[in-house]
Amino acid sequence: MVERKKIVIAEDQKILREGLNSLLSSTADFEVVGEAEDGLDAIRCVKKYNPDLLLLDLSMPKMSGISAIKDIKDQMPETKILVLTVHESEEYILEVFKLGADGYCLKDANYSELVMAINSILSVNVQQKSEQN
Repeated sequence: MVERKKIVIAEDQKILREGLNSLLSSTADFEVVGEAEDGLDAIRCVKKYNPDLLLLDLSMPKMSGISAIKDIKDQMPETKILVLTVHESEEYILEVFKLGADGYCLKDANYSELVMAINSILSVNVQQKSEQN
């Protein structure tokens, strides 16, 4: 049996967060272990659940996703971060990658594109581990 990849979803819009949880949890590959509604809660969830991947919105209350990326990568650099956002600006894209995000996906992507982005990021981690052995 293949181990399911643990995911935390950080999204301030409850219906979107719940929908993503439902979609991702319905696959054999993923297990949503936590949800966060703001950047501070995202950091707490990553520390608590040690997920393989954080699916992170950029525009959230209390602490933006951009600020959360820096804190998470400083404290738990092995956690992969896929930004899921409406922001198409090159400014945002460059900033999040500079801070350590592993991927960037627009919210107008379809479900298969999102799963492809998640799998792509997680497979890089698997490839790096196998190259070290």
